[in-house]
Amino acid sequence: MAEPKRKHQPGWLPLARGGPDGLTTLLVVTCGGAGLSPFAPGTFGTFAAWAVAWMLDVPHHTWLAVGFAAFVLGVVYTDRAHAATDTEDPGWIVIDEAAAWWTCYGILGGDLLMQAAIFFVFRLFDIAKPPPVGWIDRRFKNGFGVMADDLAAAGWTIAALLLLRPYIAA
Repeated sequence: MAEPKRKHQPGWLPLARGGPDGLTTLLVVTCGGAGLSPFAPGTFGTFAAWAVAWMLDVPHHTWLAVGFAAFVLGVVYTDRAHAATDTEDPGWIVIDEAAAWWTCYGILGGDLLMQAAIFFVFRLFDIAKPPPVGWIDRRFKNGFGVMADDLAAAGWTIAALLLLRPYIAA
């Protein structure tokens, strides 16, 4: 009799089974689990960043420092996640989206409409990967590359929204 097929196990499972260090890595790179969404994890990670900023309600420029700290932590913990799971930039790693959104919000600030614009324009550039976003994504397959391509998409987002700000601001 043939052995039953095993279901595919998610790539993050070794982190969940990796004790406190593995769980910490998993929580950081998935932004508290947002990246574990089976549908559009990057979008959920970006939305989680927006939700955290909205809930904490601190001055917008504070988020620039948070974005920088998340970038540094993201490089370190993404490298750990890659090593523990033998993966390269899996979709469930979303700390890069969060760091990028926080950076954009830290620079641009704005009301709920501007925050939504940051969300949608960032997702557009993150998915479309205009130069140098796509080049960074293809060239660097480590924690720095995972984080840097989203920071480049954030740069596009900031430039676009600075140009569009007069039409968005209330």
